[in-house]
Amino acid sequence: MSNFRPTTLIIAAVVLIALILLAIGVSSYQKTSYEVDPSQISYVGSQSCKECHEEIFREWGASVHALAERPIDEEREAPAFLPPKEIQVVDSTSKAFEKDGEFLIHTLGKDGKKKDFEPARILGDNPLRQFLVPQDRGYVQVTSLAFDPQAEEWFDVFGDENRQPHEWGFWANKGMTWNTMCAECHNTRVNKNYDIQKDVYHTDVEEMGVGCEACHGPGEAHIEWHRSFHILGDDPVKRLEGKELIDSCGRCHARRTALTEDFYPGDLFLDHYVPELPNDTEVYYPDGQVHDEDYVYSSFRMSRMYHEGVTCLDCHLPHTGKTKFEGNALCLQCHADKINPTEHSHHKVDEPGGLCVNCHMPTTVYMQRQPRRDHGFTIPDPKLTIEAEVPRMGVGSD
Repeated sequence: MSNFRPTTLIIAAVVLIALILLAIGVSSYQKTSYEVDPSQISYVGSQSCKECHEEIFREWGASVHALAERPIDEEREAPAFLPPKEIQVVDSTSKAFEKDGEFLIHTLGKDGKKKDFEPARILGDNPLRQFLVPQDRGYVQVTSLAFDPQAEEWFDVFGDENRQPHEWGFWANKGMTWNTMCAECHNTRVNKNYDIQKDVYHTDVEEMGVGCEACHGPGEAHIEWHRSFHILGDDPVKRLEGKELIDSCGRCHARRTALTEDFYPGDLFLDHYVPELPNDTEVYYPDGQVHDEDYVYSSFRMSRMYHEGVTCLDCHLPHTGKTKFEGNALCLQCHADKINPTEHSHHKVDEPGGLCVNCHMPTTVYMQRQPRRDHGFTIPDPKLTIEAEVPRMGVGSD
């Protein structure tokens, strides 16, 4: 008598179906892996990452990257508009207030007349928030009036410059157009979609804010890999290191001219951008330190740190953007065997002069509120300080 049972047939059928589904998964995976053009892979949004990466998602959610651009939040934005605020910049007075459930900014427009403008989104979060105002022909303008959430006060990012409607850099003109000046680095995968004949923008983004896929690339293939029970080769998500990592961070953390709109994580920076370098203008100080709003990519690429193999993640946590350690501990994770901070600086470590970064990473304040440290890690030169007014110390130092 045969030992064959009906259950054996059922099990065989289940196995056969599983193999068919697996084959379909293999086919789908192969079509969407990074072995092909990443532009053919779909973006799935950061929310798709939360289920498997909950702790990372939580860390990222409170970061400057996640909050780089976001919708208006009534509760979060209320202190800027309630009660009504009067904003004085030189001889011009503007107002921020709420009317019929809408937040409004009453200020000078490009026609030279004051009117009410309704912001649609917020650019940045802390230490300042600017407001995005949609205009005609798809243009979105960034207000120079900004709100400091810590001090709960309004100010102008250009200080007392008092820019006027006839100037290119006035908030309602092309020098402050979000589509070209801000969108790419404050969002995930931006398509400007500019019609040069009609001077019209149809700009769209895959995700508001700097999401997971801004750094790891489109996530569809990664999800397919998970659905295949991890047996279909290597994880296709981009895990960047070395020069690829620096180039991907540099895409937004650089003052540069874009050559293409097709950069994907893992691409070479110089294939897509021309970085601003020290020259005979005042963009940089004579020793290569940042002067204007240069960000950090070029100065870091010119530094000894870069040439010794240091990368962004040696100092910064990847999902919060914060430094890995506070104070001199950050530098001493590599330099402890060679440098005694007190002997090296001739200052106590609890004094401003005793902090490594105050000498080797001078600080410049941009937009009236945002201090940023130079990433050239240069050696302070007193002669340059005297003759060329090159700063030698950071904010709050002696």
